[in-house]
Amino acid sequence: MNRVLLLLISIFASSVSPCPLPLTVDISNGEHFDNGTIVSGGISYGPNFQMLVDGKVRGCVCDIRRCVRKCCPVGRLMFGTRCQESDISFAPLVYGDHLLNVTNDHFYYIESNECPMGLYKLEPNEPEDEFFIQEDGRLYVPSQKAFFNPEDYCTDFFIDGEGPHYLSVLVCFKEDVDPDTTTYAYGMIISMPFLLLTFLVYAV
Repeated sequence: MNRVLLLLISIFASSVSPCPLPLTVDISNGEHFDNGTIVSGGISYGPNFQMLVDGKVRGCVCDIRRCVRKCCPVGRLMFGTRCQESDISFAPLVYGDHLLNVTNDHFYYIESNECPMGLYKLEPNEPEDEFFIQEDGRLYVPSQKAFFNPEDYCTDFFIDGEGPHYLSVLVCFKEDVDPDTTTYAYGMIISMPFLLLTFLVYAV
């Protein structure tokens, strides 16, 4: 009886969305305790760190651990515009007042690149696109004098053609951006390789 009551309380509390959905993980199959706590992946989620979404319990992992969203699943990186398998270990550069020497478990990596309004890529070789991943998981872009929370971007290694891999980020468009602009910018990221291929075909 007590367990049922605690579960109902947990579900009611989760309906207020205690954290952004992109910063949650599915903990439905974790170990459930009588006090409403769920342990999943070695992390303990109290009732205040849970939310019910589409019948599954999701945990607010970024309220417990420092988080960064990784654009591709672990073991994959971004080849052009697609995630492909790679044996390159992912380890982003992390900054405080200077470049920090952190271990790979400094962040909990959420495998997600979802953004409601689409996203755009920062080119690290362009001065206006210079960025710094902060030790708390936020992204700082000096040219915009802006910080982006972990739910507002994802990061990964990228490979263009046969070049070396490099670290970059995909940043979410804000809701007040013109939808046509969003579609165009997102489409450019996806379609550029196909435009290049078309050009090469007609150039031959």
